[in-house]
Amino acid sequence: MYFCEALEIAMDFEKESVEHYKKALQKINDRFARKALEFLIKEESDHIDRIERFNKSLMENEKFDVENECASDLKQRIFSFVKSTIDTSLNRLEAVDSDIKLYEKAMELEKRGYELYKNYLEKEEDERVKKFLEFLIGEEKQHYELLLQSKKYLEDPSYYFEDEGGWIFG
Repeated sequence: MYFCEALEIAMDFEKESVEHYKKALQKINDRFARKALEFLIKEESDHIDRIERFNKSLMENEKFDVENECASDLKQRIFSFVKSTIDTSLNRLEAVDSDIKLYEKAMELEKRGYELYKNYLEKEEDERVKKFLEFLIGEEKQHYELLLQSKKYLEDPSYYFEDEGGWIFG
């Protein structure tokens, strides 16, 4: 029963992620990169809200439908975000090396979150907490993939247009 520790660590991690992305947002040059960080700030803020509600449900025996709350349409939201952002950023600024480095740090952060949640998942016995941690793991994996593919786009915008629209249609 590691859930108290796991949820406390998860809350701290998600708050750290929001702060990291907000600081990075102040330094980023490329419009697409800025929009991606704004998207991730909303995502991590949503995680904070879900963790708070889930924790409250565990502590105060309140209703929290893990199945519905942990159903994720993140892949579709990422698809919509990328499509609309790329379509509107055709007159974009060129990404600079510092933008790429900020993305690399963000990727490291998402990977750390994935590993952190996976570590707690392996120790946890409560099925509700396991389901919630699996949800967070899946979200962090998709955030990492968004950053990885976005980094490729920043390095070479023609990447998006390869293979009938590239990675967003995969």
